[in-house]
Amino acid sequence: MLIIYSALRMGGIETFFVRLARERYRQGLHTKVLLLANDNESDPELLAQMEDVADIYRFNDLFHQFPILKHRFKLFSPMKNNNVLRVLEGVTQVHVSNAENALLADRLINIANACIPITVGVYHSLEFSWGGKSLPHFENINRKFVLQHLPDANLMCFAESTKEFMQRKHSLPIKNAKVFRLGVVSGSTPTLLNDGASSSKVGYREQLKICTVGRLVEFKSYNLWMLDVVKELVDMGLPVVFDIYGEGPLSDEVYSKIQKLGIDNAVKMMGTFEYSKFNDVVREYDLFVGSGTAIIQASFCGVPSIIGIESIPEPVSYGFFSDFSEYEYHHPTLNFPKKSVVDIIANYYQLDVAHKHAIAKHHIKAAEMFSMAEVVRNFELPYLVSSKRFRYSKVSYYFSEKLFDIKHKLSGIRVDYTKTKFTDDT
Repeated sequence: MLIIYSALRMGGIETFFVRLARERYRQGLHTKVLLLANDNESDPELLAQMEDVADIYRFNDLFHQFPILKHRFKLFSPMKNNNVLRVLEGVTQVHVSNAENALLADRLINIANACIPITVGVYHSLEFSWGGKSLPHFENINRKFVLQHLPDANLMCFAESTKEFMQRKHSLPIKNAKVFRLGVVSGSTPTLLNDGASSSKVGYREQLKICTVGRLVEFKSYNLWMLDVVKELVDMGLPVVFDIYGEGPLSDEVYSKIQKLGIDNAVKMMGTFEYSKFNDVVREYDLFVGSGTAIIQASFCGVPSIIGIESIPEPVSYGFFSDFSEYEYHHPTLNFPKKSVVDIIANYYQLDVAHKHAIAKHHIKAAEMFSMAEVVRNFELPYLVSSKRFRYSKVSYYFSEKLFDIKHKLSGIRVDYTKTKFTDDT
């Protein structure tokens, strides 16, 4: 198996790929990874962990050194064909998380004249569903390739609601798309003891400690609205602290809002930590707020976790992860009522220790369905090879993409294909 990705930054997809490679290694399965960005863009610990269980290739291993083209135009930058053959040797599947890398995978396979299936994981339900009726040319090519050219059996949806949403959005059947839960947990189930000497210390503090962990990016809007939540809780007299672990393009905006609200005594930006310390760090908190794979891992630690619905500006949530784990819990359009996060936290604070422990145990149970071993089994299912060659103009593809980027930079809007601004149908 070959995974094509940009860089192993600290995030949900990246940590999943490391866990996937580790579990495959444990089962005696070989994994290769092609990283397209420079090593300094990867988290050193994640990169080291991946190197322990997989063969890693860099951009320069496959592409000739042409500074003008370089990383910007990987779909037609000159390639070292013999190296492409070596990388694809023994590969039974090429897996990607976005359309441009799927097109790159197609290019590699064509160079090698190989019959290798390309699988595409829908790690964010809006990855192929952002925008309205008028899309830029490059995105039309992306969707034509992924949703029409590739066999729909090669599409991986990590919740049934993701598949249903895409079917409604595109009026495409994709009936054969695989549906299985994203793997996060492995190892023995943690326990919660009534004397407090447990894997999670939930329920034993007078101060309510809350945290979030992940990249500070636009669609994780809860990093901003949680600041309003903390402000209101502090004004109510609740002894609450909120620690934010992570960095990203939203960092400056988060910091500015903390200062503006005057809550710097209650909210701290903690930066990043080594991924291997995730469990030890998160277990020191009473509550977790987040989405993606981080909320699953926090839940498995026995920390009650509030769903951070993505791409919405209001401080509302469906509730605790344990009650919605069967769905794509962070998607903004689930058919469930949204509750005030202030009320969820304030009500939790009033519960006795027994009730808090019951919620914690429910979270551990819910997280158990996200098994890494089961994910590897699903990745090893037979996938199909496209029977026809996909043809498109690479020049017009990149011309369209660069025009799209320039347009939004001039208008002062950060380009994020999963932002709310790109999801309306008008």
